[in-house]
Amino acid sequence: MNNGSSAGLSVSPTFLEFGNATIGQLAEQQITITNTGNCTENLAATYTMTPGFSVNVLNYTGLKPTGTLAITASFDTSKLTPGSDYTFELDWTVTCI
Repeated sequence: MNNGSSAGLSVSPTFLEFGNATIGQLAEQQITITNTGNCTENLAATYTMTPGFSVNVLNYTGLKPTGTLAITASFDTSKLTPGSDYTFELDWTVTCI
């Protein structure tokens, strides 16, 4: 049942900074996603990454309007080269169901 037609998404924070992570340790940050649309939504995330980055939820079904979802972004520093910089992008797709 589709009770709305406008999908919307707010992601906070919009920028993740893991800082000077210690090689060999897991660095984590919380991401909060809020449905700002007027329909129940399916969410999907795709990412490009350097080795070691993962998000523990990449697909989610049924986020109701004004509902929130908390996920954890993890950066496994044991797969990195000391002294190097690493970047990644996380892109979200939202559809009304």
